[in-house]
Amino acid sequence: MNNELAVRTDSFFSAVVAKPATDISRSDMVKALLKYNDLNGRSVRSADIGWVEHVASTLPFSKVVALQMKFGDCDPMMLADRFLREAFAHLGRFGVSYDIGLDPDERGKAEMDKLVEASKKSGLNQQANYFQTDYARLCGLRRLFAMMNKNNLLTGPDFVLPMEHLGQTVMAEPVWFVGSKEKNRNQNNPMAPMTRRFCARLSTKEEADLFQLYNYQFHTLETFDGQETVPMPLMEVMAEALTFFDQVVITTPYRDLASDVWKNPERFVRSFDPEIFGFMNDKPYFIRLGRWSGTGFLAHKCDQIIETVLHLIANARAIEAFFNHYLEWFVVGDRPDLGHWISTDFSWGNDKKISPRLSVNKAIRHFTPPFMRQFGRSEEKPEGFRGKVSGFFRAFTGY
Repeated sequence: MNNELAVRTDSFFSAVVAKPATDISRSDMVKALLKYNDLNGRSVRSADIGWVEHVASTLPFSKVVALQMKFGDCDPMMLADRFLREAFAHLGRFGVSYDIGLDPDERGKAEMDKLVEASKKSGLNQQANYFQTDYARLCGLRRLFAMMNKNNLLTGPDFVLPMEHLGQTVMAEPVWFVGSKEKNRNQNNPMAPMTRRFCARLSTKEEADLFQLYNYQFHTLETFDGQETVPMPLMEVMAEALTFFDQVVITTPYRDLASDVWKNPERFVRSFDPEIFGFMNDKPYFIRLGRWSGTGFLAHKCDQIIETVLHLIANARAIEAFFNHYLEWFVVGDRPDLGHWISTDFSWGNDKKISPRLSVNKAIRHFTPPFMRQFGRSEEKPEGFRGKVSGFFRAFTGY
C-alpha cells in the first residue's frame, strides 16, 4: 500500500465517528451533477451546483457515501485493522493483540484477567465489567473480520456504519428480526427493552415512530421463517456475532408483515435481499456482517427507501385505523434517557395524549426523508418521483 493510502487509512475510524458528519467534497458534487444531468438528458447550468449542494446536504447515507468516496480504494482488511486499533485503543497498554485472525490472544487474556481480578478485589466492579466486555468485543471482532474476509464479506469501508444513519437504515429495511443477550423484565410487553433500546439510538422522534410502526409486533431471530434462506457464509459469521454483540439483527424489506399488523388485506409484493448487523450498546457505530446478495451496503438503498414511502402512502388509511386502537408507544425525549411510554391515543410527532385524524399527506410529511422532498410530491407521480430521486442517488453512489 502506498504512503498516500496509508495516511488515509489511518484516519478511517475518526472519519466514521466524526461529528459533524464527514462532508462530501464540492468536486465530488460537481462530478455527481454531471452524471445526474447525463442520466436525465439535461444540459449543465451554472445554477445547478447550488441545488446539488442543497440536496446533497440531506442525501441518504451521506456519511457512508463520503466514506466510500474517500476509502473505497483502500484494502478492507487494512481498514478493519485500523478500526480495531483506534476503537479499542484504551486496551493497548495491556498488551492485547489487534491482529485479525482466529488465533487466541493468550498474552492479552492473561493481562486482562489480572486487571479484572484486581478491579473486583478493589471493589471496582463496574470497571471490571467495562474492560471484560470490551476485551471480549475486541476478540470477537478479530475473529469476525477474519471470517468475513474468508467468505468475501469484507469488501469495502461499509463494514462499519455511523449510528446517525440507523434511522435511514430503518427506512430502507423497516421490518427487523432481533437476537439479544438482554433479559426481558417486562412480562406485559416482552419486547419493550428492545423497543426502548433501538428508539434511543435513533436521531429523531420521526425515526423512532417509524421503527415502532413497522415493528409493533416485534420479531425475534427464532421467528425468521426461512423464505429467504440465510446463505451459509452469513450463518457462519452470524454464529460468531451472537457470542459477543449485544444485539444481532436481520433487517428486511418485508413490509407485508407490518401490513398484517395494521390489518390491511391489500399486500405489497414482498421485496427481498435482507442484511445482518451487529450492535454494541455503548458504541456510536454498528457493524455490517453482510447481505444475502453479497452486494455493498449502498446497493438498492434509495429504491428501498422509496418503496417504504410508497408503502406508507398505500397503507395510510389502515395506519390511521391502527392508531384508533389501544397502543403502547415509546416517545423519544430530548435525550435518550428522557424517553417514556405512553398508552392509548397518539399524535404524530407529539407526546401528548391526543388523537387527531391522520391524513395521507400528514403521514407522508412525517416519514418522507428531507432529501426526497426536493424532488416534488411523492404521492402525485410515484414513477416519475422514483426516477428523479434514484437517479440523483445513483449519480453519487453508482447504485
